[in-house]
Amino acid sequence: MQKLRTAISKYPDQQGVAKAAANVPNIIKQHATQALTKTKEELATLLKAQQTTSNTVNIKTSVVDQKDFKQPSPLVKNVAGNLVKFRARKLRPSPSAPSLVETHDKSPMDNNNIWPQAIVPFQFDGNLLQNAYVNNNGNSVQVMQNYIFAIGHYRQHTCIRLQNQVNAPVTFYENNNPHTNGIGTTTTQVHTDVRQGTTVHELGHLIGFFHTMTRQDRNNWVSFYPVPCYNFYLNGICGGNANCALNWIGQYTQANAFTTTDRAAYDYTSIMHYQFDQCMSLPVGVVNQVLQAQININNGNWLAVTNNDIALINFYVNIHNQMANLNTLSVEDVVGINQHYGCLQITVTSSNNNALAYVFNMHPQSTVAEIKREVEWRHGLQNGALSNRILIYYNNNNAVRLQANAVLNQIVIGPNQVTQFQLNF
Repeated sequence: MQKLRTAISKYPDQQGVAKAAANVPNIIKQHATQALTKTKEELATLLKAQQTTSNTVNIKTSVVDQKDFKQPSPLVKNVAGNLVKFRARKLRPSPSAPSLVETHDKSPMDNNNIWPQAIVPFQFDGNLLQNAYVNNNGNSVQVMQNYIFAIGHYRQHTCIRLQNQVNAPVTFYENNNPHTNGIGTTTTQVHTDVRQGTTVHELGHLIGFFHTMTRQDRNNWVSFYPVPCYNFYLNGICGGNANCALNWIGQYTQANAFTTTDRAAYDYTSIMHYQFDQCMSLPVGVVNQVLQAQININNGNWLAVTNNDIALINFYVNIHNQMANLNTLSVEDVVGINQHYGCLQITVTSSNNNALAYVFNMHPQSTVAEIKREVEWRHGLQNGALSNRILIYYNNNNAVRLQANAVLNQIVIGPNQVTQFQLNF
């Protein structure tokens, strides 16, 4: 059974627990009192009514069934039985919480939707360049900085290489309504705003990843409230526009098969996961337990408070804090991307300084020349500075000098092969 991927390392004292309980967001009460009789059949009625007024609405009703609320999920059983082991993970601070709200046109869930050799060609929109570098527009400057950060961030942690090319098939835009118009290689447009986390999220779609909460196993990890969600958007940012509200609940459509997002453990802190609100929460059973624990603590009924209650409250608060501060790829995001693209992790050390080592991911079809360029980038050297240096590959303690056109998957054979290289720099 999977473990929760986020985190409590120790139990606090009673005063600390009471403080934590007081900070449990009010949304928990909404989650705990959601009308669970709102089934997908009722949502389907809403959708059917909307369909009669518009032929352009693509209606999908693959949402959580009533039985998903009544039957405890594996997660609920684990937590209720005090069997869950929590793994500590630091909160990732953020100067501003990104909005993971978007309009997104879903493409078929094609697991083969991979950019060749993990190279993603793109170009910047001319208006964005004009506004950022000529007009010095503050928002445009920030958007450019976000794109530049995200490009380097994916390069730093995965084998994805986003390359700025003339007449590229993908264009990066500035837009207050962040979205992509496809998934993976079907994408031709990426739109983002001044928030860093949003940019990293949208590039996640570009390289082929769906929303975490659409996974086929999502009912083990979250509860989805289709009708409250529809009404939340209809009466909120959609301003009564039913098409808009339908598009939003479509962002939560559950997959019926394995997708790219399933390649790693379920992770609430994934950059591809939406925050909890009226649409979605931790499983209903967990939410109800947290609410009851909060009531017991607030009433001073400490005899009814268990270690598991304390763990649940802290877990709930930590999850909300982390989900409100997502700016970068999570550990599981990195694992999933590298697995999806078959990235190889290699280590390059300096022949002049054994303590200096670079560990990074390369696509299996990368050449020795590209490995050198990666070291140049990480070492802050000019392009080509190491082109004449010899790259040595150590295979079972045998040193092999490599030619510049040698391909990585021809050098490193087998998943357990040592990937130790040495370069004279």
